[in-house]
Amino acid sequence: MLGTGFQRVNFRINSDHNIGKRFVFGQTLLVSYGKQNQEPSAGGRTQLKNIIAMTPYIPVMDPTMIGGYRGPDGSDGSDPQNPVRAAVQDLSTNQDVRLLGSIFLEATIMPWLKYRLNVGMDYTSSRLYQYNPIYNESFNGRSLATLGDRRTSYFSPVVTNLLTFDKTFGKHIVNIVGGIEHQKFTFSRLIVGGSSTSSTITELTGLSLPAINQSGLPADRPRDEAIIYSYIGRLNYEYAGKYLLSASVRYDGASNFAPGQKFGTFPSIGLGWRISEEKFMKDIAFISELKLRGSYGLLGYIPGNYLWQSTISTGTNAVLGGQLAQGAFYNQLGNQNLAWEITKMTNVGLDLGFLSNKITFTAEYYTRRSDNLILNVPLIPSQGFSVSPIANIGDMTNSGLEFQLGYNKTQGDFKWNISANLSTVKNKVNKLDTEKSTIATGNVADYGGYDITRTEAGHPVQSFYGWVTDGIFQSEDEVKSAPVQVVGDAAKPGTRTAPGDIRFKDLNGDGKITADDRTYLGSFLPDFLYGLNFSANYKGFDFTLFFQGSQGNKIYNGTKVISQGMLRLFNAGTDVLRAWSPTNTSTDIPRAVSGDPNGNSRTSNRFVEDGSYLRLKNVSLGYSVPGSALQSFAKGTLSSVRIYVSAQNMLTFTKYTSYDPEIGSRFNAQLTSGIDYGQFPAARTMMVGLQVGF
Repeated sequence: MLGTGFQRVNFRINSDHNIGKRFVFGQTLLVSYGKQNQEPSAGGRTQLKNIIAMTPYIPVMDPTMIGGYRGPDGSDGSDPQNPVRAAVQDLSTNQDVRLLGSIFLEATIMPWLKYRLNVGMDYTSSRLYQYNPIYNESFNGRSLATLGDRRTSYFSPVVTNLLTFDKTFGKHIVNIVGGIEHQKFTFSRLIVGGSSTSSTITELTGLSLPAINQSGLPADRPRDEAIIYSYIGRLNYEYAGKYLLSASVRYDGASNFAPGQKFGTFPSIGLGWRISEEKFMKDIAFISELKLRGSYGLLGYIPGNYLWQSTISTGTNAVLGGQLAQGAFYNQLGNQNLAWEITKMTNVGLDLGFLSNKITFTAEYYTRRSDNLILNVPLIPSQGFSVSPIANIGDMTNSGLEFQLGYNKTQGDFKWNISANLSTVKNKVNKLDTEKSTIATGNVADYGGYDITRTEAGHPVQSFYGWVTDGIFQSEDEVKSAPVQVVGDAAKPGTRTAPGDIRFKDLNGDGKITADDRTYLGSFLPDFLYGLNFSANYKGFDFTLFFQGSQGNKIYNGTKVISQGMLRLFNAGTDVLRAWSPTNTSTDIPRAVSGDPNGNSRTSNRFVEDGSYLRLKNVSLGYSVPGSALQSFAKGTLSSVRIYVSAQNMLTFTKYTSYDPEIGSRFNAQLTSGIDYGQFPAARTMMVGLQVGF
């Protein structure tokens, strides 16, 4: 897309060194640099939204306008802004440098007892530079150039001490690990911004009265700190190569929680039985592996920093001594009872191998129950708080099956492997904080102005929720005989509906279409996910192919609301050329009418689509230089050299009618997965790389 781009350079080096007979020293280091020209959001809207809605009969360029671009005036649908101008002029460039590394020292105290000290760090320094020049494209314009410079540093040191006991007693193999880990997370931010009467000033030194750290948003705090302490214990036991036991426990403390809630204990246990090692299996030669296993454990989730505390906003005024002064107020309730979100995981699996493991098969059933779900609690405005607090408000269960089938073969110098996997998921919210409580999300005015998802006990999380369509009215008689479609026009109820409007179903039978006629329309969660991997090696060449797919998931197509909705006087997609009219009644596109008085674009099954897809996610081809050539060329200084080319997202097969079925969640907002707000589609990526080992 015009105005966007991404560059990345990585350097990685790892090494291990023996120091005498008892000590091993090693290090890992990753250095990376990235530069991204981010998608502009002119008017707070995505580029796709502006592209679709931009008035098509207005020229892109206009040298008579300030900035040289033209947009709509007040009579042409003024919300969209010229997407070409935004892409070319509104700069938002993020650069980051990352250092990720660790060093370790391992000491062999006894042949069966080792101590390991690992010290690592993750450091990132980033700069987000945003520059928006003066322009006037008619209705929309900017009288002052604005500049923002956001510097962020992230530093996370971690120190891990591990003591390992590993010894064999006849048929008994025992491995015991005990450890202590300390990790700290520090974010520092310096955010400076200002404006200028000239578009030629692109540095902070030319601005008048620049503001420092004036955002007030939680994500823009000048400094964030968090600490996690962990005590770790793990036991692995094996008897006669047949019976397996694994047990572990973590005792974690996180500063993210209030006093009295900081620590949590998370145990786990796993059992395994290699049936193929039993005597009664020895005569079944074609079965090379048969293993039954099961496990149960707890896992804790840590939310963001300071969420249990009340927050203060300075975005108001106060009167002190008859004079107007800067004021402050509590805008979010604190929650000193905020506790760990705990997931209880149960797995039962079967591993099979045939013909010396040329053919492998794995089947597994899993269930994961998350207690004390950490979510935002909806508030009514009369409570006086502008930000919803965070609380533990319910529990949820995910369960399903996972399968994997593989085949590998060697024919001389040619080796190849193919594997396929499939997993199902069934989700259910078991309870929320109160018996009748629901969480509604997704309401954006540009996309119909109604909530799109609902989370309620007894249903999958954030299911799509809205009205059900029942065709298009073809005559006045049909309108008069149908339930009242729009309630609220007290003087002339029902007059906002006409032939050509969508008919919505009266699910509760009360003769009128209201919020009580909404129902569940599907889930963003798939019936199953699947993948296919193929890899091959021939002499120094290697080739990999990876397909990824999703089946049965639904997507709320918000871009269809924009392209078909005709909410206001904006451009639309070509589908509206099929809009209903007295001479074009065989269509699924409602009439074109200013203001959408019938609410044809309200949240409904009209915009819920099948999001299933199959995508060629990755393909790569590489060549490794033979060791003999390296030896003669590099005289032993190089251990390996590989050059490769790869590509991502090359092909996609889907019936989804918008740009990309793999959409995720815009801004990573809670409970909005599967809603297509015009997100930037996944880019096709080509890479050339070189891997060198010393």
